[in-house]
Amino acid sequence: MTISRLGGIILVGLGVLMTVLAGFWLATEASVLPVGDTLLRALLAFALIIPVILLGVYLLVRSSTQDAEVFVTSEMEQQRRLLDLLKLRGQATFDELAVALDTTEAEIIAQLQSLVHLSIFSGYVQWENGRVVAVPTQSLLNMTHCVHCQQPIHIGPATTTICTTCETEYYTV
Repeated sequence: MTISRLGGIILVGLGVLMTVLAGFWLATEASVLPVGDTLLRALLAFALIIPVILLGVYLLVRSSTQDAEVFVTSEMEQQRRLLDLLKLRGQATFDELAVALDTTEAEIIAQLQSLVHLSIFSGYVQWENGRVVAVPTQSLLNMTHCVHCQQPIHIGPATTTICTTCETEYYTV
């Protein structure tokens, strides 16, 4: 929890508490004061309380926005690091990638699926064996046989092709 989020929660809570106390105070004073004086006191009390609540809400919203930006940035950075590592190594297992990027295999799988969904990754993945290979699109388009089982295969541009024999998935951008 960030400091601005904690500060926002405290200010909103304080504002609500002040509102309740001001309401009780005004209720007890209303029987002895004229209506105009009671309304004036209520207006002054709430004019002091409203900025406290608004500041608390502002801090809460700002911290939520910052948290969302940090999540998006870190996810993009992790995807970029994954692509860079694959480009450098050419091929790797999910386990090797997880160790190199200090994350879990499940996170590597999720990032790969995201990259495939975004049509950023070019290469092939053997999901069953936990192996990924980055291959330039032109090289994939020139393939006539599956690299895993050697069955004939036709890989089209900007598509996902799945070998019917071994289920190796080829992704072209």
